[in-house]
Amino acid sequence: MAIRKVFLDTSGLFALFCKTDAYHSSAIRIIADKAGLFTTTDAVVGETCTLFISRGRRHLSSELFRLLETTKTIELVYVDSERFWRTRDFLLKHLDQDFSFVDCASFVVMRELQLSDALTSDTHFRAVGYRPLLVPG
Repeated sequence: MAIRKVFLDTSGLFALFCKTDAYHSSAIRIIADKAGLFTTTDAVVGETCTLFISRGRRHLSSELFRLLETTKTIELVYVDSERFWRTRDFLLKHLDQDFSFVDCASFVVMRELQLSDALTSDTHFRAVGYRPLLVPG
């Protein structure tokens, strides 16, 4: 049986690093259960750092970058120009939804890499057919 990668979204990364987050213990448990095969994007990392700063936890940005620099279990995918334009197309096709541009970039990468699970509490992932691991049901 192949080990499946899990996409790391902003809310999932925030939950991992912020011990007071409602999903912190669930996120830690999921990370331990998945044995460390994860993917995220530079856009998600940027959004996560912005969230850390806006929530008064800017010091967590250093911890996130340290983890990304030292671990071999997280694949960092870049939103290059080709992915940027595919993200734009996805966003414009779904203007009836409240998807952020970063959400759409995540969906494009998940589709490209054939990922189905995301460490996130964002229900938008479910709306496009992915499984948000921090959302009940």
